[in-house]
Amino acid sequence: MTWHYEINGVRHDNVTEDDITGLIVHGELTAATLAWRQGMMEWQPVSATPLASMLLQSAIHPHMPTAPDASGAL
Repeated sequence: MTWHYEINGVRHDNVTEDDITGLIVHGELTAATLAWRQGMMEWQPVSATPLASMLLQSAIHPHMPTAPDASGAL
């Protein structure tokens, strides 16, 4: 099942569950981001959708940047 979401008035359609999970984990989608998928009556904040559990997981285990190697490069 694909998701649709809107950020700053720009709608993004047909996003896979894996891709939308990645967007949440990386902080690109927030609790307030509007999202919709087939079967929902209307657009809702991510926090009111089945994706809300991903918000909790990303808060508990935030995405950490890659540590630099010995040369200091990422």
